[in-house]
Amino acid sequence: MSHDFLTGVYNRQYLERVFGAKLEQWARQGRSAAVALVALDKGPQLCDTYGQPVMDQLHCFVGNQWKKHYDTPLHQVVCRLTGSIFVVGSVDTTGPQLAARMQELYEQMPHECITTTGMMHRVQFTMSGAAAGLDEVEAKNWPALYELCDARLRKVQASGGDRIGCAE
Repeated sequence: MSHDFLTGVYNRQYLERVFGAKLEQWARQGRSAAVALVALDKGPQLCDTYGQPVMDQLHCFVGNQWKKHYDTPLHQVVCRLTGSIFVVGSVDTTGPQLAARMQELYEQMPHECITTTGMMHRVQFTMSGAAAGLDEVEAKNWPALYELCDARLRKVQASGGDRIGCAE
C-alpha cells in the first residue's frame, strides 16, 4: 500500500522507499529537488478540545488542500508522515522556491474546517511549514532533508507558526 488510509495522500512507506529513491536519483543526475514539512499548529490542543474523530477529518481536509496542488506522482507529491505532519516534495525546484510557492498557496487556503462528527464544529486552524533543497545538504537524501526541515519547522513553530519558511 502506498497511500495513507485516512487521508488518501501518499504514506510514509511511499515517501521513504519510492520518493526517497527518486531524490537520490535526481541528486546523481544533478537535478534540484526540495521537500517541506507541514504541521498543524497546536495539534494536541485541537485534539484535546475537539477529539480524535474531528482531528481525523481535519487531517483529511489539510491533506487534500495540499494534494490539489502537489499531486504528480514522482514529481510532486504529498505524503502523511505522522499524525499532523505532512511532507510535500517536488523535483526541479529549490527549497526557497518551494517555500515561496507553498506560502502563496497557504495564504489562499481556508483556515477552518467544518467537521460533522457528532455535532458540527467549525474548527479554525493554522499550519507551519519549512522547506529545504538538496543543494542545502551534504548527504543528498531524504534523511538529510528531513533533519534540516525538522529543525527549520521547530524554529517556525517557536516563532509563532502560521507560515511556511525556508531560511535557518
